[in-house]
Amino acid sequence: AVSTRARELCEQLERLLREGDSTDQAGLIAANWQAIADKTPAQLATRYKNARELFDLSRDPEKVARLRQRVLDRTRLETELTAIEHAMRHPAGHAPGELQARFNELGELHAGIADENDEYGSTVSVRFTRLGAQIAAMKPEAVEADLTPAIDAEREAAAAERAARAAATRAESCRFHASSGAPNANASKRS
Repeated sequence: AVSTRARELCEQLERLLREGDSTDQAGLIAANWQAIADKTPAQLATRYKNARELFDLSRDPEKVARLRQRVLDRTRLETELTAIEHAMRHPAGHAPGELQARFNELGELHAGIADENDEYGSTVSVRFTRLGAQIAAMKPEAVEADLTPAIDAEREAAAAERAARAAATRAESCRFHASSGAPNANASKRS
């Protein structure tokens, strides 16, 4: 009898949620629930508690607005992470720097979702961190490309130093041959 009455009260409250009936009726359901609450099976008590929380939430416009924004934020983050993952699988036309910039733009959005301390927040944090590491692994190629002018300058400086040493060696050789009276092989090459 108690289980049947508890089930009826749960169904009435759930109907209120769907149909949006008055708060007075919800108050009457709550009073009837209190009369049987301590004798109700755990499964029905959980069902009533969840329906009651949803009912109360649906009557708070600020909470509803926050939940809607939360859903929008989660959807945007999912969409952006999926797009970046797709771009990484098909890298043609996507520079690592571009992917890093797109990823960085999601940092604040991710932080807000990760702070929610729920299973979704944990899951998306793992995905976000993994994706960041994958992008960072791509970064050396971009850094290497950025360093190419510096590497080229170092190579040119080394080549100039080698050329200067070779010229000094030739000059020393010319002086040696001039002082010894031996024929200068470099002099004959210059002629």
